[in-house]
Amino acid sequence: MNRFRFHPVGQGLFYTGSIASGTYNFVYDCGTESKGSYISNAIDNYVDEISVINKKPTVDFVVISHLHADHFNGLWLLSKNIKIDKVYLPYLGKNKSIIKII
Repeated sequence: MNRFRFHPVGQGLFYTGSIASGTYNFVYDCGTESKGSYISNAIDNYVDEISVINKKPTVDFVVISHLHADHFNGLWLLSKNIKIDKVYLPYLGKNKSIIKII
């Protein structure tokens, strides 16, 4: 069964999905400009939820839509709580210094 969910993080986006009956898990954006507790609680809930489904909880890929803080500033916290195989970033052009933030 495929599952998709928007998580309440205030001003920002944290969207998760699971396809092929939980075989592939993904995150689309992971950030907020609201209180940090919103994204922290959403990540904790997601990690708990995915841990019940999979014995080895892993996010197969994360897609960051664009480099506004409310779309990526929770990525570090997510990566501390669960294994992430791949992260896809938008084209950075000449401004490659943004990678140091992540």
